[in-house]
This record gives sequence, structure tokens and C-alpha cells, in this order.
Amino acid sequence: MKKKNAGFIISTSFGECEFVFPIILENLQYFNKINILILDKNIYNKLQKDSLFKEICKISACNIYTSNYKFLKLIYLIKICILSKLIFHSEDMYVLQNILTSFFIKLFLCKGFLFKHTSSPWFVRNIKTSTRNYNRDKNKKFLLYNSGDIKIFSKMGFRNIVQINNFNNSYEVEKLLKKKFYNKLPKKYILILSYRSHPILHKNKRLITYQNLFDIIFDVYPNHSIIIKPHPSEKISEINEIKMRYPQRKIIISQENTDLLIQYSITTIGILTSGPYKAHFKRKKCAIYYENMNDYLRYHVENYKSFEAKHGGIRILRNKNELKKFFYEKIINYLSNSNKIDIKNIINK
Repeated sequence: MKKKNAGFIISTSFGECEFVFPIILENLQYFNKINILILDKNIYNKLQKDSLFKEICKISACNIYTSNYKFLKLIYLIKICILSKLIFHSEDMYVLQNILTSFFIKLFLCKGFLFKHTSSPWFVRNIKTSTRNYNRDKNKKFLLYNSGDIKIFSKMGFRNIVQINNFNNSYEVEKLLKKKFYNKLPKKYILILSYRSHPILHKNKRLITYQNLFDIIFDVYPNHSIIIKPHPSEKISEINEIKMRYPQRKIIISQENTDLLIQYSITTIGILTSGPYKAHFKRKKCAIYYENMNDYLRYHVENYKSFEAKHGGIRILRNKNELKKFFYEKIINYLSNSNKIDIKNIINK
């Protein structure tokens, strides 16, 4: 097949990068030139701290455009749509961004493709309304890997949904991690995927949550490091405040790539985040820790029929006793079940 120029637009969330870069790496043989527009400079700054995604940029020789200035963003958007026959963007773009992107896709006769703004799977969201860009996006091919996501977006009215293999479990990404990054991290560490301050996880509850975690980790793994990966929307200062309470232990705050951190962790635990699904997909020991389950369910009563994560098969820990039991369990290393993510047939139709 003839190679085509591809444009990827990253707009509102760093989670969009977790779709874009595995898709690029898995399908390099189908792309000629790759152009990436990052509409939020904060996302670009986070990308500079992500070794894996930076390596994929290097391998793919992609062109990255970003700016703080609205006029330059518009110029870059037009440029990417002129240069690229395939345009990929998330369903969660801001309305004006989506209006302009959809207009230029039509004007320059590009093929438009959608992806979800977060890599975390959805299972039972009770969303009654469509996304804010539904009327402009409904005819674009929507690339989804999870049956729950497919059901939810089908319910919204999207009819051009294409199921792909799970990009959280990319074969090429795993191969690159083993080849390039084996010696980059400590040999023994526990990974904590954190979450920002939240109405159901305010300062005092955050401190109690971390205290529970650290008390058990220090007891079970006295010689291991702890790496805390902040949520993309979380302030580093909030994590530093927690770290300073434990000066005697090696606690590392890292904004490194999540796949890389999970690949070599002993155990992955998520606080009020679905991030551990990445470890779950890789068949590694992991869990989600929700001390305040009832508060969570009350807060999300409009969007959830029930606690969503339990439908995905991942371990849920609701109190300190369950947390302690989890950490004392034997670690079992399963064989990799990574998959290829080939979109050749999708982009050619």
C-alpha cells in the first residue's frame, strides 16, 4: 500500500498521548510523514519528561507543533490538515477547536478519525447525552478497544465505531521498553499512581490514604523504593508535601511514562484512578485503592450505575485490612499477552 501522511491532534488531555504514540509506533510502515499538533503547551511540557514517548518521536521522525498563541495554533492546524491525508483527534476537543478541525478536514479532503481522550476503559457509565462535538464527529471512524466503551458511545449515537486491539498493551511498545529502558529505573520498587485533590479526596483524606499505604509498604518491602506517579492534572507540590513527611525512606516522584514505570514495578497501586488498568492488561500485580467508596458513589451518582472499576476485573481494595492482605500475597509473573495494533485496513477504507 502507498504510505500516507498522518496528522495527530492532541488537545485537552495527556491521556490522548497514550493512544497516539503506540498507534504511531505500531503502524510506522503505513505512514509517510507524521505531524503532531499539541494544542495545550502544558501537555507538551509533560511530554518532554516522558522518555518512552520521546523515543517514539525520535524513531518516527515526527514533526511536533505547539504554541501558547491562538493565532499560531490556527496556522499549525491548517498546516497539518494541508500536509496530512489522515487526521486523528479525540472526541473531547473544545468546541471551537473541533469546529475548526472538522472544517479543515472537509476543506482539504482529509479522512477524519476519532479516539477517546483517556486510555482508561469505561464499563457502565450512564451518560444520557452525546459528547459536545457529536454532530460534527458522528460520521468519523471512532477507534475504540474496549467493549464497554463501544457500548457507551454506540448508545450516544456513534455508528462508525471500529474495534482495535488494546493500545495499552502494545507489542511494539513492550519490545521497545525491554530494548531501551531496562536499566533506567531502580531494580526494586512499588509504584503508586496518584490522583489530584478532589471533593472526595481532600487534603486530610489524601494524607490518611498515603499513611495507610506507606505503613504497609514499609513493613512488607523495607528495602524497596517507592515511586509516585502524579496524575497529569495533579500539582507536584501536593505530592512533595506528602513525601517530606517520610524523609527516612526513598520515595521518588516521577513524571516518567506510565507504561515504563509499570513494566519494571513489583506492584502497582492506584489511588482513586483507573491507571492500574495498564498493569492489569499486562497481567501484573495491581489494584485500585478506594478508602472512601461510599463518598465516591454518591459523587458520581449521575454518571455511574454502580462502581465502574469492579466491572473490569481489576482488584478493588476498600480498607487498610484489604490493602495489607494484598501486599502480603505472593507476586505471580504471568507471560506477556501484548498485542499488535494494525490499522492498515481502517485507514485504507
